[in-house]
Amino acid sequence: EIAFKMLRTARRPVLMLDRRALLQNPPHPILSLAEEMHAPILLTTAATCAPPTIVQRWIQLAGDRVLFLPANNIVWLRAFMKADLLLTLGARLRESEGFGLNDFHLTRADIVQVHPGSFQTDPNVKLFINNLAADFAENMLTLLRRMRPDESEPVLDYRLTNLRIKRLESIRHETVQLHKGLERAAESAHQNQPLDPAAVTHAIVGRSAAETMFIGEGNSTGMWMWSYLWLRPVLYPDLMASIGLALPWTMGVLQSADRRPIRVFLGDGSFLYQSGFLPELSGGSKDVTVFLYNNAAWSSIRLEQTFVFRGRYPGTELPQVDYTRIAQLHGWDTMRVESMEDLQA
Repeated sequence: EIAFKMLRTARRPVLMLDRRALLQNPPHPILSLAEEMHAPILLTTAATCAPPTIVQRWIQLAGDRVLFLPANNIVWLRAFMKADLLLTLGARLRESEGFGLNDFHLTRADIVQVHPGSFQTDPNVKLFINNLAADFAENMLTLLRRMRPDESEPVLDYRLTNLRIKRLESIRHETVQLHKGLERAAESAHQNQPLDPAAVTHAIVGRSAAETMFIGEGNSTGMWMWSYLWLRPVLYPDLMASIGLALPWTMGVLQSADRRPIRVFLGDGSFLYQSGFLPELSGGSKDVTVFLYNNAAWSSIRLEQTFVFRGRYPGTELPQVDYTRIAQLHGWDTMRVESMEDLQA
């Protein structure tokens, strides 16, 4: 009843779904709850990177009734920051999900956490409910669909419903504008120098076959890759700042019977951690292409320095290395891309 009261009175509610809830719960109760609440479903990073066939099933069942927002884009963040009720469904939302409840302090939002197990809750959580996500959703639906004593109208006030509907329409519009902006940025990058890494990634993904497997890492290069891979086969770590994984993962994929094309995205810092795997991946009939973003480790190291120390420090800059020559020595065919025209070639 306490959770129901919070749900009934919220003006800007959102549901947040983690990977475990996505994989272990039947979709219908959760989708129906989101529809009745007129609330978007925000996926965590790990949930967004769940097997595409499972995510697609949820979206197909939702149709136009429920809005899904994948993590790590501005529309997701705006919906999250403006929420006055955050209903989190599934396992504990920590950094392993690409998002932790202790990463942000939502001064305007009450946080309700639903999880089938007991543990010490985060201090930011206002209400913890020990329950499966789908069972909780069924209980809330029963309460939401009750009529007032005179049976004149449902318990959810129509004025509040209209506010939520208008907010959903606004979020849908922002989503459309975001995709249009990404397309314009990719098109304009053809004339830009130096190459814009996000636009390059967008172009690579857009020109790859539907069955292509993309492999990235928990650094900025991986984030550029991931942001364009909504509902595409992708291997991406749940934990941030994890480098040195992509080429070993590639070897694992090649050991399977799945012979789909593989595209690997590496930063030059990450490359130095795993170049020893190159000989084992070269030659044969393998359809593997590695895209190395050669920007002197700006992606992760310098970005962190800027945030923490308010500046860049040359002592951590990587020396200029002929990465194409290193790959050639290990039996790879290589080319250096200096423009979008080179990339198209």
